[in-house]
Amino acid sequence: MRTIKTRYRFLYGMLQVLDKLLGRKLGKKLTPRTRKYLYEKIEKQLKEGGLRKVTDIERVSSITPEEFKSNYVDKAIPVVVTGGASEWACCKNWSLDYFKNLHGEDEVTLVGNDDSEHDFEIIKLKQVIENLNSESKKYLRFYPLLTEHPEHIKDFDLGWLRSVRGKHKSWEKFQMFIGGKGSQTPMHNAMACNLFIQVYGEKEWMLYPPEITAVIDPSPGKNFHRSAPFKSKEGTCDPFMSEFNPAYHLYKYTDAIKVHLKPGDIFYNPPHYWHAVKNPTDSIGIGYRWLSTSLSLKSAPLYTIIDLLSAPFNIHIYKDWNKDYFQMLLKERGLYQKYLSKKKSISE
Repeated sequence: MRTIKTRYRFLYGMLQVLDKLLGRKLGKKLTPRTRKYLYEKIEKQLKEGGLRKVTDIERVSSITPEEFKSNYVDKAIPVVVTGGASEWACCKNWSLDYFKNLHGEDEVTLVGNDDSEHDFEIIKLKQVIENLNSESKKYLRFYPLLTEHPEHIKDFDLGWLRSVRGKHKSWEKFQMFIGGKGSQTPMHNAMACNLFIQVYGEKEWMLYPPEITAVIDPSPGKNFHRSAPFKSKEGTCDPFMSEFNPAYHLYKYTDAIKVHLKPGDIFYNPPHYWHAVKNPTDSIGIGYRWLSTSLSLKSAPLYTIIDLLSAPFNIHIYKDWNKDYFQMLLKERGLYQKYLSKKKSISE
């Protein structure tokens, strides 16, 4: 895959540091010539490689946890273990009806992934499942299934997951995703390592390595994740499209990795890899995530350092992240008090 030259990535990184310190608006105001020069150079370099190439992700079918860790996790290389979880209880037993019947009365919170889905909704799990294919395209993200129902830990091969993870851990979480056919999540990235288990239905991903972050050009992150910016009224760039809005013309020359998951597949998404996700069918998946400073530094050193240095200033956001991740997102977007008020009114 082609990447942006190191010297251009370094200059872009310095601009990101400036934006982090001063804010994106002031940062751009102070450096218009530098940014113009940088993007002219990046565009020229990318165009020399021709139109983008979309390649299928590397797949393995038989691999030991030790081989997986040394060949992929430790090297920050994305990969799919085809059918790696097909014999796990989650892939044998779970379905939409399974959760509707077993946990349908659970109160869950739907939280958007970017500004186009800024608000939240408190709803019963059975209502999410019943409305998956409505025009509303309800999508349950980050549901802390094992926090609410720890008995489901037996549905996974936890020993395998932790062997692959190794000793790299400062945070460990299982997060559930339930989406209907046609639902999707726009482009974003995160500092955490992610072993994603496709349990039910199918899911497609489009991946970009952190080395091409300048093409995406995110605003400085408030959290250990970043979202692609809105550069047109249609929203963020949709990398699944074959044609791109002029505002996103650099994507035409930026190579990508395509991932198509089926039930039982395990996908390793390394730290800071940009990805957009869509569900071609109704889908249930589980993200097993953990934080590793060393692995994150290997994948994207600048962003890891920026995130770690800014973390103490956002302690009010991070202090509850080991409980429910969606609460951290609500705090980040200034919606937490509104959420608490809504919860209180429901309970009354």
